[in-house]
Amino acid sequence: MNLYGWDNCPKEVKDQISKLNETLIEYLGDNLLGTYIHGSLALQSFNPNSSDIDVIVLVNEKIDLEIRFQLVKALLILSNDPSPIEISFITKDAIIPWKHSTPFELHSSEYWRERYEERVALEDKSFWSETPVDSDLACHLTLINKKGVCLHGLSIAEAFTDIPEADFRSSIVSGVGYAVSVLRTIPVYGILTLCRVLSYSETGEILSKREAGIWAYSIIPENLVYIVRSAVEVYEGSRSEMVEINDDDMNDYIRFMQTSINTLFHRDVE
Repeated sequence: MNLYGWDNCPKEVKDQISKLNETLIEYLGDNLLGTYIHGSLALQSFNPNSSDIDVIVLVNEKIDLEIRFQLVKALLILSNDPSPIEISFITKDAIIPWKHSTPFELHSSEYWRERYEERVALEDKSFWSETPVDSDLACHLTLINKKGVCLHGLSIAEAFTDIPEADFRSSIVSGVGYAVSVLRTIPVYGILTLCRVLSYSETGEILSKREAGIWAYSIIPENLVYIVRSAVEVYEGSRSEMVEINDDDMNDYIRFMQTSINTLFHRDVE
């Protein structure tokens, strides 16, 4: 098993992040307040063969449309060389005072690559002209506050406010539907995301996907443990692909996880 954190990740990953940081400084200049890592690199569970580099960028003022466009083009080059980059840009005013769902200036990930490349080819800058909101940012910023890594700029304590527990819980629970919807197409992500939501709902601890899967071994019905064990083994690289999961077992897994999460979530809000 070769899983890493920021301190010991492979040189090519550190070099990639260094290039990203240089690019952000070049395009944002004095507007850049800080760059922060969350996700698997912050949780000591980064797999170079499958994990994303998860980044939040904090800026002082809104980002000009031309700069947004130049950043998108640069990110399309930087991402997947070698690791995928998932990155969101937010202003200080978007988080202080706290807002949920949170406005963001720009977001980029491999999920958007095809659409972004089409828009870039057409020089269609208007695609990035709005300031949408994202409920997931409550989750990402909570992770930064608890276990994040500051790459550049303001310290985490200086940059971010505390995220209300209710907003964090709402953020992670809102991802359950998507996790269920991709269980057949992205099974490792879907299976272990459900484990993470359930583990936090039960323990109040933020675990990596691998840690949450291992935690779930003793929680889920014994006949379904093989589903989670297979996902953990693929995630950590000790297995190359998922075992075959029959439809009845997958449906039972979905029902168990949804019921357990809903029960715990409603218990905590009563």
